[in-house]
Amino acid sequence: MKKSSNKSFNLDLIETKSNIISCTTMNYFSYFSYIIFILIALLVIYSINEVEKSTCDCVITSRKTYIKEWFIFLIVYQTTLLILFFLSGEKCRDVFTENYIFPYLSFVIIIIFIIHIIMCFRAFLYLNELRVTCKCAYNLSQKILFWYFLIIIGLFASIIFLLIFIIITFIIFLIKRK
Repeated sequence: MKKSSNKSFNLDLIETKSNIISCTTMNYFSYFSYIIFILIALLVIYSINEVEKSTCDCVITSRKTYIKEWFIFLIVYQTTLLILFFLSGEKCRDVFTENYIFPYLSFVIIIIFIIHIIMCFRAFLYLNELRVTCKCAYNLSQKILFWYFLIIIGLFASIIFLLIFIIITFIIFLIKRK
């Protein structure tokens, strides 16, 4: 009887160790993604500031409206979430988001994500317009951002098409099953 309880204790200890390892790995991944995201947002803000400083007449367009402001908001938003995670005392970021953030803010997070997709698309269109019509204000940072946003939009489109394909396949399966 004692052996089975020891085995169960050992299994619990092993599960706890694997949870700590995966939690630590996910925390590092979260920190890394926060830093990368903030660096990209800072690059977007820097790039738009450089375009605004340009003396070219072609940089005056309505496509850049609220792009810089949106990325400033995202930096503040992401930094606030990171600070709240540190102040919460939780060891695992997944537990923090499930217990502290998602029960109350899941709808807001979804809205922010949708707006972010739209703003990425707007930033891509603006950079494409600079690339095509305004060579005097198009420099290396805009080139980097143009390709970054192109890849991001491609990933979003791939995910959307994959989800549509899965839904259509599921509907066809249900229809054939009847």
